[in-house]
Order: sequence, then structure tokens, then C-alpha cells
Amino acid sequence: LQLESLNVLNKSANAPFPIGSTDTKEEVRLVHRPWDLRNASLQRNLMIRAAVARAARKYLDSQGFLEIETPTLFRSTPEGAREFLVPTRTAGRFYALVQSPQQYKQLLMAGGVDRYYQIARCYRDEGGRADRQPEFTQIDLEISYATMPDVHNVVEGLVCSVFREAAGVNLQAPFEVKTFDWVMSTYGIDKPDTRLGMEIQDVTTTMASVQAVLGGERLQLIPVKDSIARSQADRISKEWVETCPDHKIVFLSEKHLSDPRSMKLLQNLTDNEMQSLLKHVEGCKCAFLVSGVVDDVSGTSAAGKLRISLAQYLIDNGLLVLDPKDFRVFWVVDFPLLQPDEEVPGRWQATHNPFTSPKHEDLQRVLDDPSILPNLKSQHYDIVCNGWELGGGGIRIHTPEVQKSVLMHILGDEERVESQFGQLLKGLSLGCPPHGGIALGMDRLVAMLCGAQSIRDVLAFPKSTKGNELMTGSPATVTEDQLQEYHISIARQTDAS
Repeated sequence: LQLESLNVLNKSANAPFPIGSTDTKEEVRLVHRPWDLRNASLQRNLMIRAAVARAARKYLDSQGFLEIETPTLFRSTPEGAREFLVPTRTAGRFYALVQSPQQYKQLLMAGGVDRYYQIARCYRDEGGRADRQPEFTQIDLEISYATMPDVHNVVEGLVCSVFREAAGVNLQAPFEVKTFDWVMSTYGIDKPDTRLGMEIQDVTTTMASVQAVLGGERLQLIPVKDSIARSQADRISKEWVETCPDHKIVFLSEKHLSDPRSMKLLQNLTDNEMQSLLKHVEGCKCAFLVSGVVDDVSGTSAAGKLRISLAQYLIDNGLLVLDPKDFRVFWVVDFPLLQPDEEVPGRWQATHNPFTSPKHEDLQRVLDDPSILPNLKSQHYDIVCNGWELGGGGIRIHTPEVQKSVLMHILGDEERVESQFGQLLKGLSLGCPPHGGIALGMDRLVAMLCGAQSIRDVLAFPKSTKGNELMTGSPATVTEDQLQEYHISIARQTDAS
């Protein structure tokens, strides 16, 4: 090439930080996001994100799905998370930003749409975490006349296509199916990273003499193949006890495993208990015992939290190396339909959402005796990979009688049920067919394919961990005239900084 002329199209102000700098704080990067976006890794992440959306649309179009946009402005309904309210110029009337297109897509099924999907924006007023944002994106789909295997088959094809076309990764389908009870007892969490190993062993009966000394409803053992120094074990144990005060922990060092009766707690082991212990810790350098209440209701149990802490210690010290390309995808099924409401003792809440159907064989029982609802399993399913919940869905309640029974058990107020869910109940009453679907978290999926530690690294303009957009300084104050137009009075001014 021969240069004939050179024109300056624009001048750059002083660089806020070197592009690609690893020393720059995330808050500074978010303030100067347009500059930060020039980072090659962020450019790559956005390209992978576009490839995921493209692959998802290509696959779902090939399977006869119809892409349909549903409204963002909805009405306030108790679906689990805190909502963003949107005031209107009619005094006392509010919209709510949709937490998901859940009710709309079910009403599409009632309206005769056979297969629906959209790449949907969703909004939940939750605290920021590495895998959460107040606004996020879902690959959302629903299928009429679908059974659980039907949905699994479609989703497995979708996930395999996305991994292959966006990241060049070939997954093997069908994916393994594990029950909620099994993953909670084995890993202590409903979205386990199976690469970590350290499967939890229930030794309540096989080490009864130890359980009798420590007390509690259950005794669990976590075997560790690598050696952990006593000082580090004490530090991990102390931090764990602060989050699990109702449980006890005992560290078994390599010495204790080679000669269990050298430890006072283990001196009275019977021969059978000794053989059971040695079998559980075969090939291990140390182990931990956890005693306490049975806490496998949902989320992460005390033993599950300890397992994750141990894995993080091993990773940080180079003792456990995870292959970022080793994607272990599987389904988790048979979740409890309801779980205790942590904020209101004696009340129940949906484990996932109040639209998930009980097992088919229990539907008539629900109508005959709604009090059995807390004891039932649901037709919900999660798709999990390497410690991330990629998505969740279920077979829905499609009759108004069962749906109203479930809502009444949760809300306990027929007027609230009718006012907040009347549109859904009316839709179901029009001969709505059986249906089911799923919502895949697109942000999490892209983060996994990119190897990102946070979904903020796969979004062009993410919010901070506090839910603020630092680049624009939002949320921000508005004028008094705007407040009056929307009939809003500020009861107390707080410092938004």
C-alpha cells in the first residue's frame, strides 16, 4: 500500500487506563466502559454472545418454533423475586417489569401457539452477585402437549448446537438425569460441580457411635484426596462454623485416617464402623465429619458449603486443577413442589414458581386434599453444568382448578389469587392444552463458554454488584415536576452514592 494522505478524524482524550490492564479496578472499568470495550477479551466475549444467539435462533427455527415478543410492562404478581415497579400518570396505578415471560408464554399456549420462543429481557430487583444482574437475558421456550422427555430432547439439541457452533465444543446427548434428593445428599447443592469430587457420604448409621457423641440428626463425611495442614483446616472450619452455627465439624488428618483409634473421638469405633470409615476414605489424605440437622430442603446444605470451601482451597493452592473445557451437563429432577417460607413461619412458597405442576399421578389428590401439597414432588427440572444452573423449567399446571389450589395454598387469599392471577386462570379455563418449557440463562451460558468469572464480562454495559450503572450514574434523581406528574412523594431522601 502507498500512503497518499493522512487525515485525523478525531482526537482521543487521555486514556483512563491501559486497555487490557489487569490492575484496573472493575468499578473504574465500568465507569469508562466504552474505553474498556476495546479490550480484545471483551470483544471476543461479545462475538461469542452473538454466536450463541444466532445458533439458538437457527436451531429453534429448524424445530418449528415461532419467535414471539411478549410485553415488558406487566402487572405486579408474587412470582418469587422482588419486582421493579413502574409508576404511571394515573395515581396509584403501577406496572411491574416482567421477572420472566412465564404467564405470557402460558397464555400463548392457551391461544393455540404450538411452539414459542424468544430471547427475552427479564428484570428482578436482587442483590448483585457474580451470576446475577438486575436485568438479564433468557432463551425462553414453551411447547404444547409436551412431556418432560419431550422438552429435554429439544433443549439437549439446542444446548448441543449452541456449544458446537459458538465454541466448537461437542457435547454428548442425551444428558444424564439425577434426582434432587440424590444431588443434595451427594454434593450438598442442587447445582453441583461434579468435577470437584469429594462426594459426601452419609455415615449416620455406619458410624453410629461417633454420631451419638457429636449429636444432631445426621452425620456426614467429606473425603479429601489431598493433604490439608491442620492450621488451614482450622481456618476453613472456623469460617464454615460462622455460616453454619447449628452444625459441628471434626477434621480427620492423615494420621487419624491411617490409625483412626489414635483420635479420642474414634477410639470406640466397632470393627464394622472401622471398616466403613476406611472404605469411605480409601485413597484420601484427610476428611471432615459434619453433624447437625437435615438441611437438604433447597439451595446448599452445611456439608455442601464445606465441600465448596474445601474445593476453593485446593484450587487456590494448585492441588485441584479443573479443565475449563470439561463440560459436565446433566438434568436435576424431582424437586419439592413447595418449601417453607423463610420470612413467614408456617407459610409455604413455591420452590421455583407457582405454575409448576405436581406429578401427574398426584393431580387428582391435590383437588381432593390440598393439604398434601407440601409433601409432593414437582415436574420441575434444572439443567446444570460445572456448578452453574444453565436453566430451569417444568411441565406447567394447565387446569384452572389445580392452579387455583396451588395459589391458594401459597397466598391463602382468594381475592389476591383472582386479582393477581385472574388472567392466567381465565386462559387455562379455555381448554388450555398440557404444556411445558424452560428458560436458559443466556448470560450464564455465554460466561461459561467464554471462561468468564462473572456475567458482567459478557455484557456490553453491565450493572455493578450493587445494581448501579456506573457509566451513566443510574439510578439517578429526577426533577420535582417529574415526581408530581407520577404522583410520587419522596418520604426520605437518602444518599445514593
